[in-house]
This record gives sequence, structure tokens and C-alpha cells, in this order.
Amino acid sequence: MRSMKKLSELLHGIGVPWTLHGDASVQRIQVDSRRVQPGELFVALPGTRHDGHQFLREALAQGAAALLVSRIEAVPPETPAWAWVEDTREALWRVAQRFYDDPSRQLLVVGVTGTNGKTTTTHLLRAIFEAAGLPCALFGTLGAQLPRLSEGHTHECAPTDLIPTGLTTPEVFELQALLHEAVARGAHAAVMEVSSHALDQRRADGIRFDAALFTNLTQDHLDYHPSMEAYANAKLRLFTELARQSGKPFRAVINLDAEWGAWFAERAEGDLWTYGVHSDARVRAEGVQLGRNGIRFTVVHSEGVGRFPVQLRLSAPYNLQNALGAVAAALSLGLPVEAVQEGLQRVERVPGRFERVSIDAPFEVIIDYAHTPDALARLLHAARALQPSRLTVLFGCGGDRDPTKRPLMGAIAAELADRVILTSDNPRTEAPERILQQILDGIPPESRHKVVAVEPDRRAAIALALQEAVAGEIILLAGKGHEEYQIIGSTKIPFSDRQTVLELFGSAYSGRSTGEMRV
Repeated sequence: MRSMKKLSELLHGIGVPWTLHGDASVQRIQVDSRRVQPGELFVALPGTRHDGHQFLREALAQGAAALLVSRIEAVPPETPAWAWVEDTREALWRVAQRFYDDPSRQLLVVGVTGTNGKTTTTHLLRAIFEAAGLPCALFGTLGAQLPRLSEGHTHECAPTDLIPTGLTTPEVFELQALLHEAVARGAHAAVMEVSSHALDQRRADGIRFDAALFTNLTQDHLDYHPSMEAYANAKLRLFTELARQSGKPFRAVINLDAEWGAWFAERAEGDLWTYGVHSDARVRAEGVQLGRNGIRFTVVHSEGVGRFPVQLRLSAPYNLQNALGAVAAALSLGLPVEAVQEGLQRVERVPGRFERVSIDAPFEVIIDYAHTPDALARLLHAARALQPSRLTVLFGCGGDRDPTKRPLMGAIAAELADRVILTSDNPRTEAPERILQQILDGIPPESRHKVVAVEPDRRAAIALALQEAVAGEIILLAGKGHEEYQIIGSTKIPFSDRQTVLELFGSAYSGRSTGEMRV
């Protein structure tokens, strides 16, 4: 257990005005009153639905040792110790940074932001760090992966412990705690996905980034951001405000091939490192060879290391951009070419990203997280490049999320696939039938014949796809990727596309000779 710290110690010199009433030793930080444990500091944050100041008594009843507030009138008179600040969100990252001894100061830290490609890019970059002999923590959509330095393992090839986080970018105090633990386990570097929500909500503030990487910006999260410009500006914080916060030499790594790449390059602060295939970038790819089992290309660095070949074991063509981004970030930090080459070759798969399901069949099933119009189009183009006899895509759209992308994704699926099966993604509190109708609305009448089924039950839809598969076909299961749950209403129900295929495959495929489906 960490040693306790006085609230007065945490507040001293944090750079924002504060007043302290009483004092207490605290052993952790918490922002959810339901999760408060004895001895913790409860920070009352204003939210979009609830205000933490409404739950101060609940936090005290749970055993909170002290409160951090911005509304003095909300403090219960029996509170033993509390502090006032003007902005609790601003104070939170400063207090958390101090409580956990500013762990990112001791690490090489790279943040990766963009609509698509974050997860694969961070996995590739982590592999490069480890090939360079630098144990690396990884934070993102799949959770937090920390080095596990156990007997019999050198830190050059350390296994990892996976810790579920629930968010692409955890809450700031959780992120500081995880970075602190990573340092304790011997990490020398950390790579993290940084979402637009996290940047807007200042969940990544206080992290001392050495570099930040922009992959692309396409339509998503417009249920949260009022416009694409607002979405872009949220991500830009990583390259401006957080770059200045870092206190380290900062590198901005920007994909010039992306539609918004030049916009970010013009505004980013620090040492600018651009990359691209179709642009005059600082780091480029030439001689690209796309194959079923990987990608080969030559990295051209306009200064320094010059040219060198690399080989990638991930096959989808869009992974060229992901790999090139990881290469550019690695070069910007001075990592050796040999580590870049070895690291890229180490990554055989990224869970839920163009992931083939291992089944003994004359057709292929590929799972992918694609849940935006651009990602779905890239996925379909990647599958088409494999020259299947028939291309089927099965997907839906998330409920309580940007509804404007639903008809766009319907149109893309009908244009680029031979067959379309519409089903539920995570419908949440929306009626699945309503979501599916909005997807259908985007499909032109002349393409409606491609929609072979509208089945809200995702398991039944997958069973149908397997039952009707033909030799040489590729079946794409899009939208959920690595997820092992489905959100229906407000409940998370265990569900995995991959596991469902494995469970259904034997019965669905063996029943084809009689036309029967056994599920």
C-alpha cells in the first residue's frame, strides 16, 4: 500500500488558489462517491449529468477522510477536513500528479490520438520500445498493460499484466496511479491512446508527454462534440496545452496523408515530425508491397538515418499508415533502426483489429472494431484486396451515440460489400429496430437487394452468416472487435464475436448439408 500524504502537502505549490479547513492524511483519491473507501480524498467534479457536490454526505458516510470542492455552501458542517479550489477538475490532475510522485517524469511517454488506428499504432510502438530494451506500459481501449517482471524474464521481453480500465483513457487519478505502478514494475516508457473525450475532460492533463501522434480525424463522437471543428480542437490540446505542460522536449508526430493532417501540423507545438505515403513528409514509405500475410516497405527519413526496409506481419493495407506513424514516433525519440525493424515484426495480431478467427473452413471470418464510416470503408477495401469470391459484412451502430453516421455506414456497406447483414452493436437504451432503420435509410433503393437480413439478435445474425457462407467468401464482423460484452439497456451482457463464431461454427457449418441450423 502507498504511504499516506497530508492534504496540505498535496495542495502546497500546486499552482492554483486554494483554502484549507482542517487537515487529514489521505491514502487514495476518488471521484465516484459510490466507490469511496475509508481514508480517501473525495474530489467533487461537475459532470454532464451529475455534480459531485450532490454526493458529499455519501462520500463521508463511505469513510472519506477529506473533501476537495469548488462550492463551499455544499460542504456538510460535520466534514473533518476539506479544501476549496475554484476548479476541481483543474486541481485534480495537479493533486493526483503530486500524490503519485509525478511518475511520467521518469518515463518516455507517447500519446496517440485520432479517430481510427490508435490501438494498432500503440501496440506497434510498444513493441518497438521493448525491442529497444525499454519495458513499456500500454494504456488504451483494451485496458492497461503493465510490465510483469517475474523470475525467468528479462525486461527486454517482459510479459504483461492486463488491468481493465473501462475507458480508452482512464480518469486522471487512475492514470497517475497506473503510471506509478508501471514505474514500480520497471517500466522505462509508456504509450497511451488519448481520446477526444479525455482531452476535453482534462483526463490526460498532468501527463508529461515526450511525443504525441495524430493518426486521422473522421466523423465520430458528434453526439458529444457539437461539430468536427470542436472534435479537432479537443484533440489539438494534446499538441498545444499538454505539450506546454510537459516540461520536456516535445515532438509532434502528424500524419500528413490524413484530411486534417496539415491543419494539425500548422498548429502543433514542439519539434514537428510528419509522416505519410502520399505526401512530402519527414518520414515516408516507398516501395510498398501488400501481401496476404503482411506488408513490406522502405522507410525514407529525409534526415538522419536515411533509408531502411521494414516488414509488418499485419496484413490490412491501412496498417501501413499505423506502422509508419509508429516508426516516425520512434525515430523522433531517437530509438535505433534495429529496434524499429524488430518491433514491427514482433506484432502478429492486435485483438479485434482485422483479426482472423481460426476455423477449419473454406471461407474466412474476420473481426474488426470498425465503428465509424471511414473505418468501415477501410475495412471493406482491405478485405476486397484479398480477392474473396464474395464479401459479406455484418454490422450495426451503437445506441445513444452519433446517429448521423448510421445512414452513412449503411451506404458504405451497400456500395463496397456484396452482401450486408444488419444487426445490433451496443443498442444501449435505444430500440435496436430504430437504429437498424436509420442504417437502412442510407442505402439507395437500387442497392437494397444487398441487404440479405435485418436481425437485431447479433448471435442469430452471425449464425446466419456462417450458415450461408460459400467457398472463398470473407465474412466481416464489424463494430465490436475485442469487446467481450454487449450493452443492452444499461446492462452489460457477456458477448464476444470471436467466441460466438467458435461456438456456432461446428453446428452452423455442419448443418449445411441438410439445410438445418443448429445453434
